[in-house]
Amino acid sequence: MARNRKAVRLANAVLGFLYGVACAAQSAAASGADHPMFSRYPGSEIIEHRQQQFARTQLATGFADKNNPAEPTRRTFEGKTTTIIYELVGPQSALQVVRNYEQAFARAGLKTLLSCFNQTCGDQLSIALYRGNDKEPLYRRMLYDSIDNTTSDFGYVSAAGTANGAPFAAGVFIGRIRTGDRVYVGLDIVQGEPMKMDQIVVDLNQLTKGIREQGKVVLSGIYFDTDKDIVKPESEQALRAISDYLQKNPQQGFFVVGHSDTAGSYEHNVDLSRRRAQAVVTALTGKYAVAKPRLTAVGIGPVAPAGANATDAGRTRNRRVELVLR
Repeated sequence: MARNRKAVRLANAVLGFLYGVACAAQSAAASGADHPMFSRYPGSEIIEHRQQQFARTQLATGFADKNNPAEPTRRTFEGKTTTIIYELVGPQSALQVVRNYEQAFARAGLKTLLSCFNQTCGDQLSIALYRGNDKEPLYRRMLYDSIDNTTSDFGYVSAAGTANGAPFAAGVFIGRIRTGDRVYVGLDIVQGEPMKMDQIVVDLNQLTKGIREQGKVVLSGIYFDTDKDIVKPESEQALRAISDYLQKNPQQGFFVVGHSDTAGSYEHNVDLSRRRAQAVVTALTGKYAVAKPRLTAVGIGPVAPAGANATDAGRTRNRRVELVLR
């Protein structure tokens, strides 16, 4: 009898400890706030919340084979990361929540990388993104609550761009368990460091040396917003240096060549790189009065990379405009 009472006391102590751990975990989750860029879907409650000052996060960007979306193509983003898991109980459809996040990302000025729902996502998307890495404990409900095309609805949206002058990316996985009328929302946000625009700017000496030794030079200090072809005002110092060089060398003519990374379709990147090159030509021949016949805009997209497109640093190097001697 004494032994039984002792066992009961031990069991109660263990249960009490586990209950305390559960309450502490719930309290920690509840203490996490929404990200300032995105409010929660009405009626949602935070059940997991984690923030890291610097980490790597993979977002799905598409599928190598659209007819077999078992393995998504992915892109790695680095920076301050926030992961929030919400639970929503009620009749809301997963598609309704997906569409709301698409709109929220668009309002934030982000470009959609991937948006899919049910069969177009494939039933292995959550496993491909979250199983076997440090996100698995946070996404366990989406991995192990039978999220598939027969018992659930689910969707995914990823987007990237800039916010407050810094790289910014977000991805959201939404899954609705039909049997329990629950919707889970997993939101990943990565904020990069603000670009220091005054660190590397082309000057007259660089232009002279680059053209003399290599016949070309990268026009550092020419800035565009993500997926845009408008030369930003911060580019003025570089444009002035290019104009000075052209005035000192009036006999020379140049190709102004736009380059891109591999994000997006080939056709889009070639067109964007051409439009950016033309924007530089327009600025130089307009405000700085360079003779139009001296400059020819060319866009070649991603076909001549300066770095590896597998890394953020490489993609940054690849997004450039060059001055190439004719």
